[in-house]
Amino acid sequence: FFGAVFFFVTSLPPPQTMGFLAVLVWIISLLVAMALLFLSVFSLVSYSDLDVDLNPIDLAKRLNPLMMPEMIAFFAITALFLLGGFWLEFVFCIPLAAWYGYTIYTKSYRIDATQVFARLTFSKNVALAKLVYFMLFFFLCLYRMVYYLVVDYM
Repeated sequence: FFGAVFFFVTSLPPPQTMGFLAVLVWIISLLVAMALLFLSVFSLVSYSDLDVDLNPIDLAKRLNPLMMPEMIAFFAITALFLLGGFWLEFVFCIPLAAWYGYTIYTKSYRIDATQVFARLTFSKNVALAKLVYFMLFFFLCLYRMVYYLVVDYM
C-alpha cells in the first residue's frame, strides 16, 4: 500500500509545472480554510457564551455535530497537499492532523455536557489555538494562491 502511494506521489509533476491544477488546489484549500476559520470562531464564541447565558447541553448540541466535519475537511486538505506535492504545506498541517488523530483515538473530540465546566479553560485554549492556526493557514493559502496565479499566468 505505501509503495503504491509513494509511486503515485513521486509520479506527480512538481508544483511549478502543474499550472491550473496548482491554482485549483489553492482555491479549494482557501475555501476550506475559510470554512475552518469560521468554525473555529464559532466554537470560541460558543465557549465564551457559556460564561454568560448558554447551558452546557446547548453547547454540546451546537458544537458536537461540527467536530467530525471539521476534522474530515482538514484531513482532506492535508491529503491534497500530500498528493499534490506541496511538502511545506503538508508539514505545516501535520501538528493539527496529529492532534485530531489523538482526539479521535481517545474519543475526546465530543463535548460531554457533564464535563464542560471542568474542561472549560482547556477547551477555550484549544479553540483559541485552532483560531490562530487557521488564521495562519488561511493567509498561507491566500498567499500561495496569488503566487501561483501570478507565476503561472504572467
